[in-house]
Amino acid sequence: MTILNRKGITAGTLAGISMAMIAGIGAVAAKADSAKQSDASGGVSIRSIVVFPIANDAGSAADAVSPQIDDAVRLRLDSVNKFKVTRFSRLLPTVQRGLEDKDLTEQDVAAPFGDDDKDQPRAAKIAQRMDVDSYFVGNLDSYKADTTTKTVTLQVTGTLYFTQSGGSAKTVGASVTEKPQNASDDMSTVIQAAVNDAAGQIASGINGLQVTPPPVVIKSTEHRQSLNGGGLLIAIAAGALIYAATHHDNSSGSSSSTGTGTGGTGGPPAPPL
Repeated sequence: MTILNRKGITAGTLAGISMAMIAGIGAVAAKADSAKQSDASGGVSIRSIVVFPIANDAGSAADAVSPQIDDAVRLRLDSVNKFKVTRFSRLLPTVQRGLEDKDLTEQDVAAPFGDDDKDQPRAAKIAQRMDVDSYFVGNLDSYKADTTTKTVTLQVTGTLYFTQSGGSAKTVGASVTEKPQNASDDMSTVIQAAVNDAAGQIASGINGLQVTPPPVVIKSTEHRQSLNGGGLLIAIAAGALIYAATHHDNSSGSSSSTGTGTGGTGGPPAPPL
């Protein structure tokens, strides 16, 4: 075996150390890239929402109120410019293609969509085709309009679901009692105020979610710069070790091949008798 130094480190050992150091550089760089794409705030990954028409469970007197709540919720979510918000319609291109391809049925796309075991799976199926992060379904649970006192009371509940996992991202609700602000207010004004109040409570609950920003894509120039400092020093050291190993091995091999002696030790020749 060729000896490179007095401590007995071979060329193979040095080469192995060098390769391990180079592999370490790659691992450190990969870890740094991964860290840059993580969200330190621990927020959820929701950047787009489809809002489905809520189900009216309050009776025929509220038939005109539930669509008003749908519009008001969407407008308030849009106003903060935090999410890309889409209101469901069977006329959406992705929905139309699903119907044409027979992936969706007429029953699948029939509004409304309550937060229950019958409607929520239908909404999930459509949301997956639309490639959105989440979807909202809900119910107008109760509604009463007293024309004598001009008082409107209503209750709305709903859930924002993750599209891919189907898990609940946020459960929201609103309970409203609205009365005239001015003596001249008519019932339609009071009803609209109640709708706005309920929609505001629902939107505030959804807007309160901490949202993960889009992943940061590291440019090639930034990646090269990540090798500066300690990483660059390690790379230089690894190269020096490889250079020393190969050159020292060659020189040692040449000197050992010229020596003769007993037992193959490469020592000096025996003195003449």
